[in-house]
Parts: sequence; C-alpha cells; structure tokens
Amino acid sequence: TIYFLVLFCFGYLIGSIPFGYIFGKINHLDIRRHGSGNIGATNISRQFGIKGFLIVGVLDFLKSYFFCLVIFSLLQISL
Repeated sequence: TIYFLVLFCFGYLIGSIPFGYIFGKINHLDIRRHGSGNIGATNISRQFGIKGFLIVGVLDFLKSYFFCLVIFSLLQISL
C-alpha cells in the first residue's frame, strides 16, 4: 500500500544522512579524501580521534533508532 511506500521512502531518506561527511565538513575536512576514503565513524576516528568517532557513531545509531521508534509507534508495536 501507499502507507508502506511512504515509510520506505522516509527510512531511506533518514538512513542517507551522512553524519561522517557532515562532521568532516564542519571541521573543514573532506573525509572522503583522507584515510580509507570512507565517510563512516572508523575513518572519522582516524582523523579526529575518539571524540569524532563517538559523535558520528552515536548520530549514526540514533538515526536508525529514531526511525525504528517511528515505525514501532505507527504500527503500534511496543518495545
């Protein structure tokens, strides 16, 4: 149904937020050109240390967790 298509699109959009890239840009670094070239938390940790790793890792986790909470509340599933 259209309901599930909208949820799918919303999930895709939420999941595509590149927090590693955003964190790098805020700190004036294109993370794709350093380390492994990946925008993930591990490469962020190589360039910015544990603080960067924790910020990006937590934000990546929270975007998934937030979407799960939205889905569970819309489908009325309790955790």
